[in-house]
Amino acid sequence: MSGGLGLLRTSAEDLNEVDLFGKPVNLLGFDIGGGAVGFITDRTGLRFDLRYFRHVRPGEELTGNSFGPVELSYWNASIGFVIRY
Repeated sequence: MSGGLGLLRTSAEDLNEVDLFGKPVNLLGFDIGGGAVGFITDRTGLRFDLRYFRHVRPGEELTGNSFGPVELSYWNASIGFVIRY
């Protein structure tokens, strides 16, 4: 299990250069998650990791266009192949 506190930087690119999305913003955020490694043989195995990211103040006023309050939260999952040597 692990977790952390830091800055989440939001940004978006508008390909039509209309500046629809506003300027990049730094938000105070946190993450919490965990993972595991399991070996199939003595030398090979699989690993996975699951994390949840969210900014701390959901009512915070953000720039850009939105319908309703803006909330930044998402899950991130990863799977990998492990080789022990």
